[in-house]
Amino acid sequence: MHLQYRGNNGDLEKLSLIAWGMWYRRNQMLHEDVVLTAMQAVENALITYKSHLQVHEPHGERKVCRWMPPDQGTLKLNVDGTVFANQRSAGMGVVLMDEKGGVILSPCKKENEINDPIEIEMLAILRGLHICIPLGITQFVIESDSLLMVNEVQNEGASRSLHGNLVLQIKQLMQRFPNCFYNTLAV
Repeated sequence: MHLQYRGNNGDLEKLSLIAWGMWYRRNQMLHEDVVLTAMQAVENALITYKSHLQVHEPHGERKVCRWMPPDQGTLKLNVDGTVFANQRSAGMGVVLMDEKGGVILSPCKKENEINDPIEIEMLAILRGLHICIPLGITQFVIESDSLLMVNEVQNEGASRSLHGNLVLQIKQLMQRFPNCFYNTLAV
């Protein structure tokens, strides 16, 4: 089959992912009784495409990522999640540190039946916020290696992604922390 292509780099990949997203949407409706809007399917496909680009960017020379302390009197909450596809589970970790790099706490948690990296990254942020509430911590920086997730939770408008419920929970929880900011790891 001959396909004449006159678009920009990545257009064909985006089209393929959007088609897959519509197929996934159909299967969710038929087999799981889960209704996704077409917009949610498209946005999820584009988020997947952007995630793929981030992972597969040519790096040239390898950069060293070094922990940067927060400002005096501020804590840093590093959050991360990972998927163990062969185990049908995921894990997340949270590390709360002071401005000198001293670890205040560092819990981790395994989540069964989660195989979506976006979902586990969002859950890591949410769990990190839940940990800060009973400790009375009000001034901290949340640091994540997921630029897409940080952008999603900082977006002023309502999220229309598949994980919009998690985004909403995070935004609602963030209202308790007026002196909390997001940061992404510079890799």
